[in-house]
Amino acid sequence: MTGQDNQKHEKAARETAAWYKDIVDHARDLIQCVDSEGRFIYVNQTWLSTLNYTAEEIDNLTLWDIIHPDSMEHCMAVFEQVLTTKNFGEVKAIFVAKDGTWITIEGNIGVKLDENGRFVYTCGIFRNVTNRKEVEENRRYQFELEKLVSEISAYLGSLSAEQLNEGISTALKIAGEYFQVDRSYIFQFSSDGLTRNLTHEWCAAGVKPQKERLQNQPLTNLPWWTETVKSKRCIHIPEADSLPPKAERGKREFKAQKLNSLIYVPIIKTGQLIGVLGFDAIKKKMEWTKEHETHLLILAELISSALTRYQAEEALKASEEKYREILSTIEDGYYEVDLAGNFVFFNDSFCKTLGYSRDELMQASYKKLYKNPQQVFQTYNRVYQTGIAEKAADWPVTTKDGQEIFIEVSITLRRDEAGNQIGFRGIARDVTERRLAEEKLRKYEELQQLMMHLATERINVPLKKVDQAINEMLETVGKFTKADRVYIFKHDYDRRVTSNTYEWCTEGITPEIDNLQATPLDYFPDILEAHQKGEVVHIPDIAR
Repeated sequence: MTGQDNQKHEKAARETAAWYKDIVDHARDLIQCVDSEGRFIYVNQTWLSTLNYTAEEIDNLTLWDIIHPDSMEHCMAVFEQVLTTKNFGEVKAIFVAKDGTWITIEGNIGVKLDENGRFVYTCGIFRNVTNRKEVEENRRYQFELEKLVSEISAYLGSLSAEQLNEGISTALKIAGEYFQVDRSYIFQFSSDGLTRNLTHEWCAAGVKPQKERLQNQPLTNLPWWTETVKSKRCIHIPEADSLPPKAERGKREFKAQKLNSLIYVPIIKTGQLIGVLGFDAIKKKMEWTKEHETHLLILAELISSALTRYQAEEALKASEEKYREILSTIEDGYYEVDLAGNFVFFNDSFCKTLGYSRDELMQASYKKLYKNPQQVFQTYNRVYQTGIAEKAADWPVTTKDGQEIFIEVSITLRRDEAGNQIGFRGIARDVTERRLAEEKLRKYEELQQLMMHLATERINVPLKKVDQAINEMLETVGKFTKADRVYIFKHDYDRRVTSNTYEWCTEGITPEIDNLQATPLDYFPDILEAHQKGEVVHIPDIAR
């Protein structure tokens, strides 16, 4: 082989080595080589960019500097295993980037040996699975939140009236420990709405209770707090110093209790704010997400239901007649059915909503009312099987006069004194107007989108295509409004006539454009006058 051939081979070898290095440097995985002391011999560009280090900085780092404390024991064990057995080791760990960010990795560590079988270095190839882990963690946390709410719902639903008061405090303990706060509690407003009382409280170990101190507090002494909670929204206070100047009294109160952060959740009964559910963090700050708020609102609703049931059943225990009288005066419909679904009690509002008399409804089956009885049965059966109260929204119901309305129904098991299931009870609320309003809003939004589409699509139509564009617009508007005919008239005030210039008709409708030419304006003076004022003319019934 000549010298020239050797040079060619050396050049090819260098180019091949550079090519392989470029591939490794820019691989999607994190690649590192480490000696027996944990010092880095090599890391690729993906490793550097992921952990935010420069090539110069790794000279002063060891493997143990970038491993999270929670993963240290596992990584040291795998490293020792690889050094001892010279076999591959599987790693699932958390690396810590230069800026403190946690990087979750999964991969394998192998060992490089020389020709005599002696250790040279370890080589690790890892996949960054941080995003996947975050998704899995969010799903797990979502599941745990739902499980918490379900467990509390089942727990409260299983209690008798005598157990409910203590049971609510237990529910606060369960929720407080789950969210790792220091205090959870309930403020209830007095019947006249002038004072608040701390009625239920749970405190973590070492946290001083506030229940005895926070009784009969005038709301006039708490103007910012009162104004804020009456918004019926979740209120998150990340720290006392973040409060506005007008909340100075509240700030002093929070600091006196050494609160780091807190959240208030409204407790609502039949649309009225009756109190708040609160969680205080004293030992550390607590961040509350929208997901938290959603589940806390459900929890507040469960507590609201428990409070309502407790108060209602306490009243029933004192006087059954008084209990019935209270139910008969509430604005929402109240009902009770036996296990077969036959109505055994209901208030006047329930009868009024459905249009039936008491005699017509008593002992009647739910199948008489609901448009989809099988769906209703499945929901009630689920409550029966699980013991967990449910709320069904927008169930279609046929009233006595044949109208279809939509009701929102809460469903709770009824039990006798021995705890045996004897039927169901709940609140029924007519939500037809809300549903219609939502549908109207949806239609309005669709119309806005349509108008925006027509405006943007037709703004620069060439003159020769104007007629075509107008006809297409009429067709679009006609199909959207479900009209049979859409048209345009042009008024000629000099001749006192009007002519149909453009028309679109749905299938099966005879066009009238040819018959509506040079029509005298005097035929419809009222319509002409309204149009001249810029008013819309709506004729709901031509025959009238």
